[in-house]
Amino acid sequence: MKLLKSVLMVGLLAGMGVGCASTKQVVPFPDQSNTTSDPNKARIYVMRHISKRCGMYSSTIWDGPLKIGSIGTSGYLCWEREPGETTIRVMMVTATPASLPMTCEKGHVYYIMNGVKIGNVGKSLLVPMSQDEGQKLLRTCKRPKQL
Repeated sequence: MKLLKSVLMVGLLAGMGVGCASTKQVVPFPDQSNTTSDPNKARIYVMRHISKRCGMYSSTIWDGPLKIGSIGTSGYLCWEREPGETTIRVMMVTATPASLPMTCEKGHVYYIMNGVKIGNVGKSLLVPMSQDEGQKLLRTCKRPKQL
């Protein structure tokens, strides 16, 4: 009986570890010592500030057709892109997708918060932030692992 309880406990703990979402970036992560690595490009930060209760799954972020990466609880993604029109999209297993159309200008930095609105069904959110709000939230987030 003790052996069965031990096996069940190990399985439960292993399963809990697998369920934790981590932050992984597919596209190159830019040098953070400058506002932008290339003054002819725009920089975008998407930060996820979600309670641990809603953070078991990661959010996958897309810039138009380009997959940027996935964000876990209190993580962020950062990339640079050519100026112009785009749509930032988020997909999450447990919530409906969301999108944010935007126009990016060269040399500008954009901060977006990814969250979840809880209701009968979770709804993913992408909320533009001011520079002050974005930088404040960014200081609380973890840098992504580069894939």
